[in-house]
Amino acid sequence: DAKALFDSSVGYAVFDTRKIGALAVSAGLGRGVAVSQADAGRTYMSMGTGGLGLSLGIGGFESQIVILFETHEGFQSFTTDGYDASAQAGSMFGDETTGETVQFVNGRSIFVLGKKGWKISATAAGTKYWVEPKLN
Repeated sequence: DAKALFDSSVGYAVFDTRKIGALAVSAGLGRGVAVSQADAGRTYMSMGTGGLGLSLGIGGFESQIVILFETHEGFQSFTTDGYDASAQAGSMFGDETTGETVQFVNGRSIFVLGKKGWKISATAAGTKYWVEPKLN
């Protein structure tokens, strides 16, 4: 299903992320690239996330985020404004991940690929993606 969605998307973005949490506050950083399917143009970006959350576990705090875009307008808005708000809850054991994610953004399909580890988490966070001027 993800392959068909990728094939019909106008662009995508891929980020490597790392999250930390302490005393019910969660934060994360990441870097990645947004790629237009039309001309293979690349926009190098960074991301930051912060909010309230709780994560307990060993490993599993690094992940990759893949965002597929349905429209050219949505892709352009992402590389210009780049906001995303989300709330997540889930658990992960080894390579098995279960979770429910609520995304407040139209026209995007978001996949989170985690590393091996054990983790139980619940977060309510805001995420900002922005263009990296030094890399573009």
